[in-house]
Amino acid sequence: MITITGIGNLTKDAEMSVFENDRGVINFTIASNKKRGDKEMVTFLEAKLFGGQEYLKKILPYLLKGKKVAITGDLIQESWVSQEGQKRSKHVLYVTALELLGGGNSGNNNETNSSGKVKKISASEMAATTTTTQTQTNQNQQTTTSSSKASTPSVEINEDDLPF
Repeated sequence: MITITGIGNLTKDAEMSVFENDRGVINFTIASNKKRGDKEMVTFLEAKLFGGQEYLKKILPYLLKGKKVAITGDLIQESWVSQEGQKRSKHVLYVTALELLGGGNSGNNNETNSSGKVKKISASEMAATTTTTQTQTNQNQQTTTSSSKASTPSVEINEDDLPF
């Protein structure tokens, strides 16, 4: 297995596909620029982050176009046959560690997959939904805090969902 670490900026908002078994995958591409003499070289790296839906939904709002990330993972060669019957393949990094090197939105989207086996959610859609959800949550917390003692929210993360 070949393990690679890369640092780059997301080329577009990441997309998440969710599956029926509470699992999902976030697909994204990073680009890194390097100058050699008077030439600028750009390297693109496709990446996939697998895990539980709730875990991935917490990460997705941060993976927006232009954000800088550091990723480590196993380089895998995916193969398939095109509609024209030609064999195709590409290298993809299956991410085992992700470090966010820039800011972003935070939160969680409570959207469920009720109509189909795979549903795609873009990072910008998740971030917009998260901002609305956070505003509503903050308003509800302010109401609750004024009438009773505030408690610290707990987050449960299953070790199987962690990519590292």
